[in-house]
Amino acid sequence: MNRMLVTGLALGTEAGVCQVCNFDYTWLINYPSILIWADKIMITKNTWDSVIDEKWPKPRGLAKCFKVIFEIAKSEGIIEIIDPSLVFTDKTREIIYVQIEEDLKLFKKHFPQKISTQKLGKKENSPTEIIIDGIGYCEAGIWSIYGGLILAKAFKANCLFDN
Repeated sequence: MNRMLVTGLALGTEAGVCQVCNFDYTWLINYPSILIWADKIMITKNTWDSVIDEKWPKPRGLAKCFKVIFEIAKSEGIIEIIDPSLVFTDKTREIIYVQIEEDLKLFKKHFPQKISTQKLGKKENSPTEIIIDGIGYCEAGIWSIYGGLILAKAFKANCLFDN
């Protein structure tokens, strides 16, 4: 079965890591044929709610279009809403954070000129932004990539990542 998982920051919402509703959608614009050849497109409840409530993407017109597409796909049995709490336990969340830290140390060691970090605020507990080759990534964004890979493996799916 060809199962595809919609990824994005919204995965972190499911795990209590992030409170945003962003999901990766460029696959739908760049490769709409995925709707034809995928047996299932798997999304989390929070992502589904984000689509139905037209919270993402901006502008609203695009969100309305996605809502119609996703509603039709769900009525045709293409969309499957999954429960990530079956996978994202407290232990899993912590394992992901530890793995990110270990990987970041390796990246900094092997590519010191390409990797850096910076605090996003003045407080000690402010979130850290990871800069990779000049492009900033928030910790929740990195976490959602790892989380997406873990969810995809657990549900025997492939990830639909944005570039």
